[in-house]
Amino acid sequence: MLFTMIRKKYAFSLIEILIAFTLAGILFGCIFSNLSQTGKLQNQLEEVHAIATNRQLVQLKLRPLFAQLPSEMEKEEDEKSNCPIFTEEYSATKTLALCFGLTIDFASDRRFIGPLNYSLYHDEKQQALQLKVSNELGDEKCEEIMHAIQSCKILLFDPEKKAWTDVWPKKNQYLPSMIKLEIVEKNRKEILEFAYPLPAGQQPIDFGSPVEREVGTT
Repeated sequence: MLFTMIRKKYAFSLIEILIAFTLAGILFGCIFSNLSQTGKLQNQLEEVHAIATNRQLVQLKLRPLFAQLPSEMEKEEDEKSNCPIFTEEYSATKTLALCFGLTIDFASDRRFIGPLNYSLYHDEKQQALQLKVSNELGDEKCEEIMHAIQSCKILLFDPEKKAWTDVWPKKNQYLPSMIKLEIVEKNRKEILEFAYPLPAGQQPIDFGSPVEREVGTT
């Protein structure tokens, strides 16, 4: 009789068991909710880091090249020379490309030392900003400058007209003072602007970090 009373005294009732399971469910729910939020936050941080790295690479790759562009036109006797910076349609993608020539003294690939021709264009199929380099022998290589972009507009500042233009013919007898890229990244709405003062500009300005603005704003 005493043994039976002791068992009854320390036994768990159905209500107590249900309360215990309810509290455990609430506790585990809170734990999994925090873990889920932590995972989402981590994904957001990784996405922001990837975007920042992608943008920074554009500056690191293009700024040194544009800084080497000539500061004035080379005039030939009794003959007009072509502008070393010009735009033309890139046949492979049917998009407007920025073309320019440079002489490179050092490179890891010895084929690309000396006079080189560059073409900067938006590859809509690959959704990337591409830089094609070719030498006098016809060797070519293509480097991805920025990926995951849905549009890219290349603009040049005309110091005589004091206006931006996306067309710069070879026949121009003067150089642009600045190059600007207006890029819209994939799944984003804002326009990302990269400005590069050129040696031909009389008062170059360092814009530092790229500027963002909403599509459709001025």
